[in-house]
Amino acid sequence: MRNILIALLFTAANWTLWAADLKIGSGTVYKNAELRKIAAGCVQIEHDNGTALIAWEDLPDAFIAALSTRQRRELLSLADITLKNGRRLQRCTLVFIGNSQVEINHLHGTEKVALSDLPGKLISVLSRSQLEKAVAPPGRKAVGTKNGDRIKDTGRKRPDGKTIYQGPKGGLYYINDDGRKVYIKSGK
Repeated sequence: MRNILIALLFTAANWTLWAADLKIGSGTVYKNAELRKIAAGCVQIEHDNGTALIAWEDLPDAFIAALSTRQRRELLSLADITLKNGRRLQRCTLVFIGNSQVEINHLHGTEKVALSDLPGKLISVLSRSQLEKAVAPPGRKAVGTKNGDRIKDTGRKRPDGKTIYQGPKGGLYYINDDGRKVYIKSGK
């Protein structure tokens, strides 16, 4: 198999990715493939014998690595994801909630999934900022706030065991079971 020769060219309508040949996970080889469109977990390519629609899971890592951050986001938008336990979730959107958890909104509802339960190929598609959000402790930002202050753990706990944090402006809050900040009113 020849190595994939990659060059990006921006046109007014879309990005074009050229490859001498593109070998996907099923073993099919597309000669002189050009990327035409990215949407809903698939890429559309044009090749010597016509066009093809390829799911993100079948794309080689080198092809995905050549995509921009924006293109990777488009690739994962409304994609179908098969978890490591074999469950297939359709038309997914990822929400990074931290503490190595991802909330997945999909066709049949919403659920929290551990980062380790996502397929390895999906992890390789995520951007660095998405991974930082996913592994950051709940309630803490992956990077500092505007003024450079970091969110602080006060060392105190609520009666239910949840940690109390102090924001950059001095407000106290805890993280509820849904991963959202709940501010504590002053005087309590």
